[in-house]
Amino acid sequence: MVAEYNYLRFGNPFEFGVRYLLAGANQNRISLAAGNVLPGLYFMLFCAPDFGPVFPWVRQVFRYPFNSVNYPFPAGYFIEATVGALYCAPFMVGAWLVPSSRRVAAPGVRMLLWTMAASSAAILLFLAATGFTTHRYEVDFLPLRCGSRWPAQEST
Repeated sequence: MVAEYNYLRFGNPFEFGVRYLLAGANQNRISLAAGNVLPGLYFMLFCAPDFGPVFPWVRQVFRYPFNSVNYPFPAGYFIEATVGALYCAPFMVGAWLVPSSRRVAAPGVRMLLWTMAASSAAILLFLAATGFTTHRYEVDFLPLRCGSRWPAQEST
């Protein structure tokens, strides 16, 4: 359905409107590169927030990948202050165990959960490879793994 919408709106099923953004240099393109994956995964998953004694107690801050001031960013890499998903939703680690749980008895439900896990991993990898590090993209892969209710827990 997203591909159909993109085709009707932009004339291309793979165009998400990024090239129409009114943004700075290198921010209105999608250019996947393997060199973007490692820093992308660091920022999307592991980048620690700044904890403080004053409300809101947790703040987004810029940190160099792996605490290395000399980390060589790929050309055109875009960075905003961010907090890794493991700090925002630490329960997502446990969510990876749910599809293999013996409590998920129905094979259809187990397949759905593994499909959700594979989809969220693919989205995370895609986002990491784009070279855009921004906190707002975390909601693209988190809901699939960290929903408040799993299909196996829904009552009939």
